[in-house]
Amino acid sequence: MTEAGEQALQLRCLVTAASAGAAWDLRCHVREQLIDFIQREYPQCLPRQRQEGEVAVEMRNSAGTA
Repeated sequence: MTEAGEQALQLRCLVTAASAGAAWDLRCHVREQLIDFIQREYPQCLPRQRQEGEVAVEMRNSAGTA
């Protein structure tokens, strides 16, 4: 763990591969597998925040006037 805050936790994994392309693929694979593991085993540890952007607000407003 490299950083822990009120709403986020940052993990760092060091991996190596034979080439830059393979390193990128490995990084993506490790990241996705870590997320999958946390979702399955510790879902209560994932942040739960809802955020609305301008598009959602505009859609909601236009739906009320139609």
